[in-house]
Amino acid sequence: MAIKYNGLRSQGELGNPFDRDEEAITALVTAGALVALSDGRVDSIERDVVIDYIDRRRLAPAISRDRIAKVFDARVRALQGRAFAELVVAAFRPFVRLRFAAEVMRLAERTAAADGRLSSSEVHMITLMRLIMSPSGAADQASKK
Repeated sequence: MAIKYNGLRSQGELGNPFDRDEEAITALVTAGALVALSDGRVDSIERDVVIDYIDRRRLAPAISRDRIAKVFDARVRALQGRAFAELVVAAFRPFVRLRFAAEVMRLAERTAAADGRLSSSEVHMITLMRLIMSPSGAADQASKK
């Protein structure tokens, strides 16, 4: 007999907690990978910060540290490809306007600070992520132009 999960999802839907955790690590790992890649390389300390942050804060408790590391490595490779923008939008879409967006941004900021250097490209990437994660922020920026 198949196991059915009865965790509450947004809007009153029932869902599998593993699926929600997969969505969470996709967004979190994408944020960390974007910031890590923005200066042209990914330092191991940046990778470790992403894994530790997700694990310590129990943001995806159904996902192991090893799985988070594999997802991070795969996301770095994917973000270096042509489908960059589509990956970012798809990863962040479920979290726009949700409280979880703050966790995504906190992780991005910690990743940027992890190697002790804050490059202008990391700052720009974090600014872009803020715009993506906040539809009102994007609208405000568009209206200023």
